[in-house]
Amino acid sequence: MDNFEQHEHEVKKLQAQVRSRQRLLSLGQATLHSNTTRSADYKKNSNKVSIEALDRVLHIDAARKVALCEPRVSMQKLAQECLKMGFVPSVVSEFKGITVGGAIIGCGGESSSLHYGLFHDTCPKLELILGDGELVTASQHENSDLFDALGGSYGSLGMLVRAEVSLRKASDWVNITPYRFSSGKAAIQKISELMQQERPPEYLEGIIFSDTDACVLVGELADLPSGELLRDGLFSQWYYRFAQEQMAPFSMSLYDYLFRYDRGAFWMGAYVAHFPILKKLFMEGIWKLQTPKLFTSDERSHFAKLSCPNVLMRALSYPFMTSQSLFSLLHSCEEWIHKRLLVQDFTLPASTCSLFLDDLRDICPVYPLWLCPLKAKKNSNIFAPHSLNGEDSINIGIYGVPKNSLPLPEILASLEQKLFERGGRKWLYANSCYTAEQFWNVYSEPLYRNLRKKYNAEDAWISIEEKVLV
Repeated sequence: MDNFEQHEHEVKKLQAQVRSRQRLLSLGQATLHSNTTRSADYKKNSNKVSIEALDRVLHIDAARKVALCEPRVSMQKLAQECLKMGFVPSVVSEFKGITVGGAIIGCGGESSSLHYGLFHDTCPKLELILGDGELVTASQHENSDLFDALGGSYGSLGMLVRAEVSLRKASDWVNITPYRFSSGKAAIQKISELMQQERPPEYLEGIIFSDTDACVLVGELADLPSGELLRDGLFSQWYYRFAQEQMAPFSMSLYDYLFRYDRGAFWMGAYVAHFPILKKLFMEGIWKLQTPKLFTSDERSHFAKLSCPNVLMRALSYPFMTSQSLFSLLHSCEEWIHKRLLVQDFTLPASTCSLFLDDLRDICPVYPLWLCPLKAKKNSNIFAPHSLNGEDSINIGIYGVPKNSLPLPEILASLEQKLFERGGRKWLYANSCYTAEQFWNVYSEPLYRNLRKKYNAEDAWISIEEKVLV
């Protein structure tokens, strides 16, 4: 059988499983491989359906500039196949193991999102199996209400089985220019200005390292490198640390740039490479040989200042510092991690982003912070974080140990309240402290319930609040 025949065969098997279900359905892939940070306990009493076989790039249409692929295709595989043809997906999520389906049904954004929005915004056509087993197409012209609602719905409206992903012409290199600032607010202002230019840069992001140190990184596709080369090598500096120390323009291959944060999962790997934390993680979280203890104030203050591992440690830990390895480690001791490490993404209108930065500093100082501008979404979407009344937005990625010693649920609840007050939304891959009432104050429950009923999802797929709310 060719790719398309194999695809049709697998889809028919899935349709039969959906029709013959006895209970609500959930995807059956291993939790250790998930890029969400939430617990998967909600799956315990469900019928598991595996889509692991749907992992092929079915076709790349050079004339239409689209890739037709299945949901279990990883970002790494998608990028590699497209680059062979001289193309690159319009948006590529930063971790190699994130899948096409995860980036659509979850959400995925990157430094090209100032032009294209989130990953699902770059997918003009999707195919899903509904709760009654029917195979349907969703696009702006067919089942458009379902199409608009899929981003961030986390499989609660249907099972994705195929996607068209828009592409653009690739180049061999990305030339990156860093701009230094003495405050996070100044970096946010620079990003806002660049977003409003007649010709914004092809890639745009920022990193806030501390109250007094931030940078904005502007990337442009190029045929030749124009500065110092940064590669993903055994001894190479991690991207975020290189960017902090770099004053002059530098260059990366396009492939290395797309996955520049995979090594170390932004900077979270720095905690794992620090022996006192690593010891606690294994002794308390994984092996359970010691009684778990929360970090003391002194430990929090120390851990919050961690830097990238030195060259020897980078070389020794190289195979274990991929995002996939680190997420597997997280899922092996979820409860321990969730009480100590804040991993969240908050998206705010560009006009209120600086105000939220003040809120964050007051509630729980955490550094570094990632800044990623997102193009406004014109169509309404129930759960996508950048559906903010048509205004361009900036995502703040918060990944680290807070400096203060408040319980993390208390910190998170305070941040979620401030996010709501500033007109923002969070990414639902992470833990939430919303009550059901608070959750539906942010998102449209009537629209969601109507879609669940219309597309036969109510007695087929676990609802989103059961997945997201702790």
